[in-house]
Amino acid sequence: MFNLKSGETLPKEVGNLKFLESFSVTSNENNQIREVNLGDEICSLKYLKNLTVQAYGLTQLPANFINLGKSLESLNLVSNNFNKLSDITDIVNEKNFPKLRNLILYAQRRTDVLFDIASLGEKNASGVYVYNNYPIGLYGKVNAGTPDRQALLKLLTWDKLNTLELSYCFLEGELPTDEEMTEALEAAGKATRYTKSDFSTNKEDYLDKLVGDTCKWLLSGGDNPVTCKHKDGSVVSADVCPLQVPRVLPNCRQLSLNLNFFTGKVPNWILFHPHLVEWNAPTMVFNQQPKGKNSDGAAVGFSNMTDDSYSYDYYYGTSDPGSNWEVPGVAYPLYYRTYVAAGDIDEAALMAKYRRTKKK
Repeated sequence: MFNLKSGETLPKEVGNLKFLESFSVTSNENNQIREVNLGDEICSLKYLKNLTVQAYGLTQLPANFINLGKSLESLNLVSNNFNKLSDITDIVNEKNFPKLRNLILYAQRRTDVLFDIASLGEKNASGVYVYNNYPIGLYGKVNAGTPDRQALLKLLTWDKLNTLELSYCFLEGELPTDEEMTEALEAAGKATRYTKSDFSTNKEDYLDKLVGDTCKWLLSGGDNPVTCKHKDGSVVSADVCPLQVPRVLPNCRQLSLNLNFFTGKVPNWILFHPHLVEWNAPTMVFNQQPKGKNSDGAAVGFSNMTDDSYSYDYYYGTSDPGSNWEVPGVAYPLYYRTYVAAGDIDEAALMAKYRRTKKK
């Protein structure tokens, strides 16, 4: 715990740590009601690989933060006070930070008791929603054609990311469709579908490739269509073939979008993602703000999926496939041994980290 007031920065002596590779500062007092600067000195640390600035009071990044893009591999900005996603992505993006693997941005809320965005009325003169005299935190309406959508697409087309965490913010609207993601990937000069070049037999390639046979359904053409169904048997997405699954965040082992205000459909690029089972998607993606209402006053939550209705049957099947990666109607059967045999996931432990330090 430390005590930096609004307008203050880290000590200038931070710039003397010239060969530092990891830096972490967490838990500023009353961080939800303060607006604290990071300072320019830390941006001069050219060997810095891992940076954590958590529960600090940041509302913006310094102009020369881009200097860290030559070395930074992991960035944790959890529990800060940014107002919109572009405040981060205008600086932290694939072009400026080509070595970054892990981007952790969850819990950008300045209030933990607001569940109805419509109750706030109009935005203030600065274009932000205010609650109890303070901006609410990271808000964005990510519908198609909006600046917030473009900020989100910058992240979703960043194919080297291994971790992207956006939980517990005030993000609303619909996720990009499969068609829109295809267009965005094309515009970014990226491959739009999985190919043999995405696979490897070398375990050392695990950060950048799909290693082994587990996800080879993605190369199977149209011979084995798979239908995603709810637990009650109702169809979510019927007869999906690999060419209907856009190559979005292909190396992402940890994606979290939960406890936001999203609506609309969950697209195939999520439902059939080769790492979805590693995300614990029912809890960390499908589960939106309980009793939440968006800026239109509508109840939030995905229209075609909830955390309670989701079933992995289409994804890894219902029985041990042995060593066979081809099972009719199942996308990734080899995951069955790993995740069914491993037992239940401790969801309470997963959710605990999204609870922000309270004001004192």
